[in-house]
Amino acid sequence: MEPPMALTKGKRNLVEKKESWGLKGTIEKTDIVGLVTYAWEHSFARQDTNKKAVAERGWGPLNYNILLHPEINSNKSSDNVLTSDAKQEDLNLVAGIAGTLTNKILMFRNREAARTGENAAEVLRQ
Repeated sequence: MEPPMALTKGKRNLVEKKESWGLKGTIEKTDIVGLVTYAWEHSFARQDTNKKAVAERGWGPLNYNILLHPEINSNKSSDNVLTSDAKQEDLNLVAGIAGTLTNKILMFRNREAARTGENAAEVLRQ
């Protein structure tokens, strides 16, 4: 049997602890931060397994090599080597995960610009 996910284990521990104190064994809104902190530490903040995953997936070293990934490099020729000064037309910024992330970045930048008034002149012009 596979070990329980960290969040499930955290919930189970919390309910058991409350019941052992004679309290109602329910999870309240105020318990969420503690549960997420517990789950984060036991699921995502594990440096050894994270380093291993980065190495196995070929994501390291963390430099411009990510630009060589076939999904991002629209040129896809094996002898094509992109550098930090790659041209926009050489990159896939529209489809797949690369396109999704590009859109999210642009939406975030637009929201931030609107919030801070950076693009006030542009909004007025339009």
